[in-house]
Amino acid sequence: MEKRCPAIYGIIALFFLCAGAFSPGWIVIDTDKLFEDLGHDTSDGIVMYMGLFYFVAVGKDFRIVAGYGDFNSSSMLKIGLLEYQVEVILGIVLCLISIIMTFRYKKEGTNGGLVGIIVMYIIAGQ
Repeated sequence: MEKRCPAIYGIIALFFLCAGAFSPGWIVIDTDKLFEDLGHDTSDGIVMYMGLFYFVAVGKDFRIVAGYGDFNSSSMLKIGLLEYQVEVILGIVLCLISIIMTFRYKKEGTNGGLVGIIVMYIIAGQ
């Protein structure tokens, strides 16, 4: 039971990390600098709902769904999309590693291993 409880919480945390990363709306940015050349009215700004691999941009008279490959690299760096992708993927990987380490943890060992697992869960959730 002692090993199962942290593992169950880790699996729940991994589920919520993945659900938030793969659904649009985790980050919302209000900008009109990215779509100046579309020919649409961007005077009220554009609201972008971003998932891990794609985004939805909603303006006054348009709605665009596109992947990050459609951005040029300078636009991605300007609003921090690359940093966002790296942080989310790193969090998911750390959560997976923590779950595996939780199942492999033996009670006879030192408590340092368990502290390392807990710290990695905390880092993954940041």
